[in-house]
Amino acid sequence: MAFILDITDFPDETLFATIERINDGYFWNNTTSGYAASPSLSDKKISLAEGANENKGSYTASISGLGSTKLRIRIHDDNDSDIVISMGTVLVDNGVEVTGSITSGTLEASASNEIADAILSRSVSNVEATAPEHSLATIILATLESSIAGSTWKIKRTNGTTVHASKTVTTDPNATPIIAVD
Repeated sequence: MAFILDITDFPDETLFATIERINDGYFWNNTTSGYAASPSLSDKKISLAEGANENKGSYTASISGLGSTKLRIRIHDDNDSDIVISMGTVLVDNGVEVTGSITSGTLEASASNEIADAILSRSVSNVEATAPEHSLATIILATLESSIAGSTWKIKRTNGTTVHASKTVTTDPNATPIIAVD
């Protein structure tokens, strides 16, 4: 899918864009339609076409093949020594700008499964220091690292000594104790 780059500037300018992939610093090579470590400026140039009539001063370009990544886009003035006149960062997914919130309809099943797998396999030790008392992290810690002495239930962090939360427990000698969970 094509990514549409759209900017507004003074009319009758000659502008071009360069696109840098942030995770590795590679630039979009407009000649080969792929990312490269250090293409020449002429290979990086993406010409921006100015609109006509009521769209004068509006410049656009369509680029395909950008992939799914975070990009830094620079707009250059081709009439003035290629200086950068504007710069911004955009997140694209298969060439489409990601904006707003992510909904279940915007995630493919495989991405949803990867997120779920990561959550289920993540150690509670990654969040225990900042997790509030009333959180899923506390429930997990209570299951794995806790003890009751008298009327105090101490829920400990994964090191087994630092108290994450304390709760008061009430007992009833007439209640039937739980002896097994099958």
